[in-house]
Amino acid sequence: MSKKEKRVYKISIRVSPTEREKLNQIREKLNITISELFRTWLEDATKMIDYVLLRCKYYRKIFVELNKIGNNINQIARKVNANDKVSLAILKELEKIYEEMKEIRRQMGGLGAKPPRKAPINGNNK
Repeated sequence: MSKKEKRVYKISIRVSPTEREKLNQIREKLNITISELFRTWLEDATKMIDYVLLRCKYYRKIFVELNKIGNNINQIARKVNANDKVSLAILKELEKIYEEMKEIRRQMGGLGAKPPRKAPINGNNK
């Protein structure tokens, strides 16, 4: 908020005695008023929400790309299973890539999209 912007609205809230004590302890430690404390929290919360939303958007883009890669791997695996002319080393490498993608999704907390259905690589087309 701009320092020149006039504050014209008053907001009041009810708190329990315990909540009031906690607020006073925080206020005293920071050496600010309750109003300044809430304004700071409001500003920080706004920044945090913007950051979280941006992060989620970024994660979703990563998931879209991982899903595209996963779909490509699945297509390759299906062709390999139909053809049986690709080495076991290539199949194992595809499996390794797929497992790494699953690990990336797991580390990102599963946000965004479901992992693609795993294509059978060993000849089981169920």
